[in-house]
Amino acid sequence: MGQYDAQVRQQLSKYKHKDLAQRDVLNVFASFSDLKPKIDKYAFSDGSVKDLLCIDGTIPVHYKGAKYNIPVCIYVMDTHPYNPPMCFVRPTKDMLIKPSKNVDANGRIYLPYLHEWKFSNSDLIGLIQVMSVVFGEASPVYAKPQKASPPRPTYPPWGYPHPQQFNPYPTNSGFMPMPNASGQPQNSGYYPPQNPPTSSYQLMGRFQFITKGQSTTSQFVYM
Repeated sequence: MGQYDAQVRQQLSKYKHKDLAQRDVLNVFASFSDLKPKIDKYAFSDGSVKDLLCIDGTIPVHYKGAKYNIPVCIYVMDTHPYNPPMCFVRPTKDMLIKPSKNVDANGRIYLPYLHEWKFSNSDLIGLIQVMSVVFGEASPVYAKPQKASPPRPTYPPWGYPHPQQFNPYPTNSGFMPMPNASGQPQNSGYYPPQNPPTSSYQLMGRFQFITKGQSTTSQFVYM
């Protein structure tokens, strides 16, 4: 009994052809150790949503002499094996999809094997093998470009520069300000002296003395 046998039987219990679907799915996990089953929601183009078994993980791909693991997700339809699965490339956070005739910008995989899918002539292992060959000819993903870090400032060998000191008060330049045409110093920073305020009028008059009997008084007479 395989690692995922009980899980797959439970997850496919509501499939229309559960015995055929279980046999095909379990053969995948016996051949590809980096794949595992899970239940995932799939939204169809008509707006309906179903819980489907998803074969999730990576498949081995030989590209330019090196071996790579391409992340994929294969949705097994509830009518499997009479209808082909829906297959996608699922890039990691460090990858980007490279669209081609076999993979669109959303990661959906298009292959003649899927288009010509027919029960008794097609199975999941054959599909994954075709994917490995096709992706070995043209990788469906590429590494996300790294953001270039800004250049660090260079400092002289004797240490880091000190922040410039600013004096909040004006400093004396050592030169006396020169007068302008009006005779006032230019940019002297001083205000000219103000004359004391003057009265708008002047009092004019004289005192006169008035004698009445034995007393004498004085009064100021305005002019």
